[in-house]
Amino acid sequence: FRGKSTRILINGRPSNLNGEDLKTMLTNMQASNIEKVEILPNPSAKYDAQGGSVINIILAKSKLFGTNYVLTTGIGTGKYVSENTGLDINYRNKNMNLYGGYTFEHNQQYYQTNSIRYLTESQLKADEYDVRKRNNNGYKLGLDYDINDKSNFGFLINGYVNSRDRKVDNKSILHYDKNIFDSTSTVYTTGKSVINSPSMNVYYKAVLDTAGKELTLNADYMHYGKQWDDNFTNNYYDAKGQEYIMPDYLKDNSPAKIKVYSFTADYVQPTKKGSLEMGVKTSYTITDNDVFWQSNNGTGWLTDQGKTNHFIYKENVNAAYVNYTRIFKKWNLVTGLRVEQTNTISNSITANQKNKNSYVDFFPNIGVTYTKNDNNVFGFSYRKSINRFGFDVVNPFIIYENKYAYSQGNPNIKPEIYHTAEVSYTYKQAYSITLDYMHGIKTLGEIYLAGGNNVTISSYANYNTSNVFYISFSANKSITKNWDISFSPMYGYISLKNGVENVSTGTDKKKLISQLSCNNTFSFNKTWVLELSAVYISPFQYGSYSTKTMFSSDFGVSKTILKNKGNLKVSVSDVFNTLSYNKELNYAGILTALKDKPESRFVNVTFKYKFGNKNIKEKIQRDSKMSDLKNRIQ
Repeated sequence: FRGKSTRILINGRPSNLNGEDLKTMLTNMQASNIEKVEILPNPSAKYDAQGGSVINIILAKSKLFGTNYVLTTGIGTGKYVSENTGLDINYRNKNMNLYGGYTFEHNQQYYQTNSIRYLTESQLKADEYDVRKRNNNGYKLGLDYDINDKSNFGFLINGYVNSRDRKVDNKSILHYDKNIFDSTSTVYTTGKSVINSPSMNVYYKAVLDTAGKELTLNADYMHYGKQWDDNFTNNYYDAKGQEYIMPDYLKDNSPAKIKVYSFTADYVQPTKKGSLEMGVKTSYTITDNDVFWQSNNGTGWLTDQGKTNHFIYKENVNAAYVNYTRIFKKWNLVTGLRVEQTNTISNSITANQKNKNSYVDFFPNIGVTYTKNDNNVFGFSYRKSINRFGFDVVNPFIIYENKYAYSQGNPNIKPEIYHTAEVSYTYKQAYSITLDYMHGIKTLGEIYLAGGNNVTISSYANYNTSNVFYISFSANKSITKNWDISFSPMYGYISLKNGVENVSTGTDKKKLISQLSCNNTFSFNKTWVLELSAVYISPFQYGSYSTKTMFSSDFGVSKTILKNKGNLKVSVSDVFNTLSYNKELNYAGILTALKDKPESRFVNVTFKYKFGNKNIKEKIQRDSKMSDLKNRIQ
């Protein structure tokens, strides 16, 4: 988000997932289940210090008495057909809100990757075509109960069970200059994975007196279980296309388990001229990855000791925070301090290596807003944050691509520390300009190492420092009665010092970057809505690689039908099929051009229908839905 790392929260709680796993979880969410999405560029000390900015997805709850239902179903197509369906049920009476739902999605998508690595006297060209078929099941069950006018409690159980099959064709061609053909190796991969991830939250909230003192308690548990199996068939051909050695085979069986426990207590104390918030949190995470590889070169299956690894990572974070908010005249002040004590243990059982680490960090933040009048608002903020890496980064397991390439995690990686400052000006609540500066210490970066026999190994390391500066502008304007536009250009630069530990890479790398996004919404006759959006990102350089231009555009039209109970929507993502990731790698003597092209153009048709009790008067809210959720935030 505008040069910062982001952290995804669901109802104010960490998702605890990264990369493909996070994408899979978000894919399960139907838009009808979401009330709003908060983007917090500089979250207060009440939030975990992890991550530079926060994206908080707030799930919707019905405000109506009685029983209500929302049915959503859709079908889409790119190269393959996909479909989804979901049902949400909500029952509410004077003191209780009981809700639940189930969603199912089936989709199939391809990913295409092409690369050329330039060697001293030859070139290594690799082409990969990956097709993934997914069946995603999501569920939730929740209860909110008012004990009396001053206290309530509740629970939420949600999760998903997903399965994924994939088939991958990978072809690597080695040839010398002047197109002299040498040899070809192919890898055919079939794989299956099943992910089961339930989670539970229990909360209690009490208003302690008439002055507004509040106490909120939260207990959370999350389990993530993944069964992963891949089978690889390697074939080798000479310049004439004849197999010159017998095929060999690999098996990867990599079950993974993650368990997360956390408890928080938050207290709000109104003061004469402001508000004081304080709280504590403790969390404990265990991740267990048992990676088991076998190889077979024609003589039977044997354990591949070079790839097999049983790795357990434990992390305990204890935190306390205090926030003070005060409004005086035209000024609004929010300032706070968070203290986090972290204990980690990484244990490679296979290699008999155990590393322990313990440290304490202080994370101050301050935000000042000056409202000169309704048309002119000025702001300043500063925040220190930390980025503890996902378990895919710290886990030293191997991801095999082909004979010439694989990737591997780094258990010795250190967390990043960021200092972020922002100055902003808003005019007429419609136009804003922002200056942002971020200084990173031990910034995460990809590294590439040359192995024997033309093998490239990709991993991670800590760069010394990074600096990101940009200026951004945002305009939200009603052009006509039926036309609203949101326009957001950004311009800045990224500087990353390449002094990676134990790797000599030369001088600093700097590159300017610009980005432009535009969204247009047209409404007609109170029942039709049309949306057009586009995003452009200029070429830029980050550490060891430089990227080329990226552009994509989306289109959608919807109509309210069936006496406002139904909605029909047709949408097209990446209309011109232009979204691809093209980059060039120049690192430690490794020169490679890469192109990643995931399937991105889809046509989707979605129908949503609301039914049930619609005639009973809405309950008088004891508090806004937004406030209620915020008081349950960790």
